[in-house]
Amino acid sequence: MKRVSIPKPKYIFNLSLFVLIFCVFTISNLNAQAQATATTKKEIKQIDYYIDSITAEDNSGNSLQAGESGKVVIKWKRTGPDPSSGNQLKVWMDGADFAFSENEPELKDITMRIPWTATAGTHTIKAVIDYGNRVRESNEFNNVKSVKIFIMTRPTLTVIKPDLFIRNVAVIQDGSRYPYYNAAEPVTLRCIWSRSGPVISTDWRIQFFINDRPIDTPSTAAPSPSDTSGTFSKTYTFPKLGRWDISCKVDVNEEVYEDKEDNNERKISVLAQ
Repeated sequence: MKRVSIPKPKYIFNLSLFVLIFCVFTISNLNAQAQATATTKKEIKQIDYYIDSITAEDNSGNSLQAGESGKVVIKWKRTGPDPSSGNQLKVWMDGADFAFSENEPELKDITMRIPWTATAGTHTIKAVIDYGNRVRESNEFNNVKSVKIFIMTRPTLTVIKPDLFIRNVAVIQDGSRYPYYNAAEPVTLRCIWSRSGPVISTDWRIQFFINDRPIDTPSTAAPSPSDTSGTFSKTYTFPKLGRWDISCKVDVNEEVYEDKEDNNERKISVLAQ
């Protein structure tokens, strides 16, 4: 028998060619999409916000103590290109809202200072950058920072002040006993004073008074600032018979800043007969 060749249809060749062209186009398109996605991801990875530091300081940049006015300082940064929108920064103090700011897209290295009057104890300060999640970042886990700060109570400064006081006032006369004295004879007025506390750096005055009137000008009673006690005496003659109030007062001109000001004078009453 004679073999007969049956020609292949042309449409089979055309279909194969179409399939080949379609595959090449599809692969090229997928490669282009993959490259575009990779480029986009690369750009996104370049943008990252993070909180650099949180501190509290006084107006001179030193550590705060209780009662002082100072600032909470928040430092945040951004790496990568400018995003298309700005971000928000929110701060809490001990769980309560403390501060909030809207930041422009071009900002990338900012220090925010928040006025604060410090209170004693431990405080928790928390800050979140890009609080509203407006910007897609390469790392979304470094936008939050929380620190604890301890504010010390300001030490109480105790100022020890000197104190001058009168220990004794007496009238001395031979042959006489308190409170009766011979008006015709002179008497010796004697005052014993003391000082407690630190050394007094300035001279001060002591004086006798009869019926609340000074009998002479004040005298310097402490020639040495280191003196802690002394005796001050005057000779006096009663001008007439009768009852007399005799007093002695230290720091007459109030030249010394003392711990107590109500013990500078002491008084006795006598009879001149």
